[in-house]
Amino acid sequence: MFAKLLKHEWRDSSRILTILSLAALGAGAVGALLLRTLTDNTNTLLQEADTGWIVGVLGILMMFAIFGLMAYVLGTRILLLYRFYKSKFTDEGYLTFTLPVNSRQIFLASFLNQLAWGVISGAVMFLTVLMMVLIAASGEGISLSTIVEEVQSYGSLDVPGTGYMVLSLVNGLVTLVAGYVTGLTCVVLGAVIAKKHKILGAFGAYYALSMLTSVLSAVCMSMFTMEVTSPAQMESAMMAAQAVQMVIQLVLAVGGFFLSTYLMEKKLNLP
Repeated sequence: MFAKLLKHEWRDSSRILTILSLAALGAGAVGALLLRTLTDNTNTLLQEADTGWIVGVLGILMMFAIFGLMAYVLGTRILLLYRFYKSKFTDEGYLTFTLPVNSRQIFLASFLNQLAWGVISGAVMFLTVLMMVLIAASGEGISLSTIVEEVQSYGSLDVPGTGYMVLSLVNGLVTLVAGYVTGLTCVVLGAVIAKKHKILGAFGAYYALSMLTSVLSAVCMSMFTMEVTSPAQMESAMMAAQAVQMVIQLVLAVGGFFLSTYLMEKKLNLP
């Protein structure tokens, strides 16, 4: 039954998110073409008084394309969180919680669906940025092999500070995955605790949790770096702070999972 629930989550959310993903790819392609046009023709257009305004228009369109991509990532997250709220804590919840699955399976289905769409939205953003880089590079006569060599040089293990970079990457991934759990947890807290303003309650819970994690991260960073006297010590201290921050995110995610499933099972507040 869990597999069917997961399939339903995916099918229901993919209707609009697939369209948004294709639109984001289109916006990325348009942005790449605009970037190439600006790269090739800016100097020529600015030399003429009658065509100088075209550069401004193309620049504005380029900014709209970039803002559209940012809105796609944020909108995907918001739509998935709203769908979680709507299907669990509104009238639809009466149907959801009559299914032969427990609260942990319901929560996990939504989490895995959000995680999958997070990967998809990340891939869409990567492809759009890649298109822009390749098109702009081709306009400057830079070959693909040159770009690959530059990327490999930055990824070499011989580069100083690579340990910190790798740990930062792992910490970023852990924070990203944990963020999906805590996002759902905030929706659960808002829906269960608040009786009349559940969405506002969810925003309040998210704000409080964000403040808590920010304060904890700042405290960890200051504790590990306050007595640093050399660059080598600074790197070690920052790596230690990153490790502690990663543990904090894991604790919040695991705690959020069990708290959410307990509240969904024992304290459900349907309209």
